[in-house]
Amino acid sequence: MPPSTRRVALPVWGGERTVDLPVPGGRGTLLAVLPAARKMTLEMMRLSEQRELREGRKVSCKAGCGSCCRQLVPISSVEAKSLANVVERMPRPKREAIKRKFDAALAKLEEAGLLFAAGDGPRTSLVSQVDDSESDAWADVSKRYFALEIACPFLEKESCGIYEDRPLICREYLVTSDPSHCRSIDGNARAVPRPAFPSRALAHAAEVLDGIPSSSIPLVLALEWAEWMGGELGADHAGDEVLDAFLDGLVWGEELDENADP
Repeated sequence: MPPSTRRVALPVWGGERTVDLPVPGGRGTLLAVLPAARKMTLEMMRLSEQRELREGRKVSCKAGCGSCCRQLVPISSVEAKSLANVVERMPRPKREAIKRKFDAALAKLEEAGLLFAAGDGPRTSLVSQVDDSESDAWADVSKRYFALEIACPFLEKESCGIYEDRPLICREYLVTSDPSHCRSIDGNARAVPRPAFPSRALAHAAEVLDGIPSSSIPLVLALEWAEWMGGELGADHAGDEVLDAFLDGLVWGEELDENADP
């Protein structure tokens, strides 16, 4: 029997498109919604890319251009657990090599004062030097993180080594500007506007169903977080319930395109 699907409307750019999302079968953790979340993100960004082409802008991202893989990447607890599982499935030599990269990144962050020393609980954020708003604090740690030139532990020859399993936010981020602008975070890179943020919706689902705070976890802390949490991610839920929680967390029209025509 083929897996069930649900047709969902994508209210993007003044119109409405639909996409058929797979409904997780039986009962399982929030990891079961990842195929639907990835398909949603793929279709959403495909529509955004088509819109850019109509307006004369072409996505410049390509394999071998890994500048964005040195940015601070926020992920949900669901994807932190997923990435930990991906690493554990790797052959031992590769698994150990990846873990060494994670350890080296954390050591560099501690040395730079961006990360407190390990204590009695999982570290889920970096240390900001500003006491202003959450967005200002994020801007501060992002700038300092990028200056350290810490490559994503999964980066291989300037391309993603886990492309099929990469986080949603990596799938959401595309640019149409010259690749040279991606070598800094001065704001000159022109990102393709995102109609919604599926990565945030996934974090919302974890909070609603499992009581896990929806704040983002830096990707470099994913393995440490998953080890502290141990076992499975949250409780088992019905497939429909998992998909509903994800869809309920989507807020369409969050990102305004200041460069678009009125």
